[in-house]
Amino acid sequence: MTITFGQKDLQLLPEGAAFDAARGLLFVSDLHLGKTAVFRDAGLPLPEGPDERILIRLADLIAKTKAKSLVVLGDVFHAKSPGTQIVVEKLAHLRREIPWLIVPGNHDRHVPWSEWLPGAEILEEGALIGPWRVRHFPPDDPVEPTLCGHLHPGVSFGPARQRKVKLPCFWQRRGALILPAFGDFTGLRIIRREPADRVWVSIHDQITELP
Repeated sequence: MTITFGQKDLQLLPEGAAFDAARGLLFVSDLHLGKTAVFRDAGLPLPEGPDERILIRLADLIAKTKAKSLVVLGDVFHAKSPGTQIVVEKLAHLRREIPWLIVPGNHDRHVPWSEWLPGAEILEEGALIGPWRVRHFPPDDPVEPTLCGHLHPGVSFGPARQRKVKLPCFWQRRGALILPAFGDFTGLRIIRREPADRVWVSIHDQITELP
């Protein structure tokens, strides 16, 4: 689905990414690569798999959109831990296919960028990429159209007394578009909408705006 945001066209993709087709910019947020490895390093017997699924989805999305640059809005990795090194090795082929531009998130504080993602351009919070301000943390009152992440926004459906269905969402609020977490095993923060907010979800591989 293509929306008008900040007087510019922006595609919202069912995979949980946004795409500026005019400039070839693919935006994702909150991959949290290596999260299961961090928990395994701490002694929890979690299975492997989420990181490979994330990277496969990302590679497929880059190929589908023919993006010229990948912009990650924070939390590329979940933490610096011994197990995360395996994910770094799996990233090597993907980072060579397309330029990476990264706004570091709160989970990225100790990432050795030159070692783990050599060649990536590390941006400051609030940098301007094309017509978009890019951030990890949603600003209170953005002056310019802003793309960000961090919150892992989601919505829930269903009667109060029944188990609700929860879905990740795109959330436009006060001039900021907050992207859903692209990673698996990240959890959701159920949003509280204001009257002027707009919300979109992916249902059956289609983006739908909620009334």
